[in-house]
Amino acid sequence: MSEQDRILTQMEGLLDDYYRLVEESRIPDGDPRYGVAATRMAAAAGNLVEIEESIRGSVFSDFLDMAAHFLEEYDLPAATSAGILAGATLEEYLRKLADAYGIATAKSGGEPVQAESVNTELGGEGVYDLSEQMQVTAWLELWNKAARGRRDEFSADEVRLMIQGVRDLMIRHPA
Repeated sequence: MSEQDRILTQMEGLLDDYYRLVEESRIPDGDPRYGVAATRMAAAAGNLVEIEESIRGSVFSDFLDMAAHFLEEYDLPAATSAGILAGATLEEYLRKLADAYGIATAKSGGEPVQAESVNTELGGEGVYDLSEQMQVTAWLELWNKAARGRRDEFSADEVRLMIQGVRDLMIRHPA
């Protein structure tokens, strides 16, 4: 079953729950409050979180698929672009994971906390162990090299391993 089919199947089940909640709300059909009430009830039941997590996971996966496609089609010339895309995906995923564990991702002034600091916090809070934290640090360094165009400091194979590793991290530690 494809990722899209899995999400659609999940959404169908959630829609059944949504309609049941609408009926329980006892607000007459056609009343503008009908949809709002049902949406609030679905959110309170936690159903909307499941949809958001599925969509978010699919989006992250799509970006990693793009990065992998760059490497498959163009190998060395695309390693920089693939490394940048995979690194940006990793950074955003670390932020979502930190949010899920109540770890701050923004400073008091509103500017974002550096990805490596978020990684350190995730490791320190026991979200993942020291070896995973060190691996994430290595991926962030690879991303930095790619973003600065230091193409002679990394290989396409390293980017391939990073893409697969980020996928595995997302599976082991859902946000």
